Amino acid sequence: MELRSLPQHANAFLLQAINQHPYLKTNSRICLQPYGIQPIKPEQWLTQNKQLPTDNILQAKPKRQASYYYGRDCAHKALSNLKCTKKVSMGAFNEPIWPKGFIGSISHTDQLAVAVTIKDVRIKGVGIDIENTLSQSNAGLIFNSVLTSEEASVFESHFLPSSHLNHTQLLTVIFSVKESFYKAAFTGVKRILEYDAIEIFDVQKTSVHYRIKDKLACEQLNISEQKTFVADYRLMGETIITLALLET
Repeated sequence: MELRSLPQHANAFLLQAINQHPYLKTNSRICLQPYGIQPIKPEQWLTQNKQLPTDNILQAKPKRQASYYYGRDCAHKALSNLKCTKKVSMGAFNEPIWPKGFIGSISHTDQLAVAVTIKDVRIKGVGIDIENTLSQSNAGLIFNSVLTSEEASVFESHFLPSSHLNHTQLLTVIFSVKESFYKAAFTGVKRILEYDAIEIFDVQKTSVHYRIKDKLACEQLNISEQKTFVADYRLMGETIITLALLET
């Protein structure tokens, strides 16, 4: 995948994800950019946010510093495209805290950073995740630890044929969707959610359909246990990106 096509991929994916929410077209932005692993200098931190991050970031290895820095760089660019000059800060759980009136999410691989932000009170949460396609050696571990028994029982018979993905691509999508949901829900639940917090019941060519199975999460988010949700995904070469929206 050519680097120059990244913005086009990102914007096309966002339009796909918000297709059922026309009011979000002017209130959402995405930024996807490549980065290199290198230590971040103090002046770079200060230019980005006028303050240094916490010690656990400043003392982290270059890989962690770079992912944090460029993830927030993407977040600030997305915010800027919505005419917001305020910056993202860090919460008690190291989660990004978005400026008042905005929600958003950040993710990264070792080479790519991505962020999405939304200016709209009708969305409870948004989660974005980007993953390199799983290797064969990791596929079995993800299958056994991430899928519920019901998801596993229909993986071969239903999910694979309807998704038109191969085995490792589909496992990556399922894992990534659950990560996206976790990020979207975290502001409302403020706790670790297990992978069985949601259960996927359908997978299509560009979307995954699921229900929230964690009853406490439903209460905390004020969402009916019967409500169904759609998370969108897109393949970009060997990279998979997913996005989950939690509506009011």
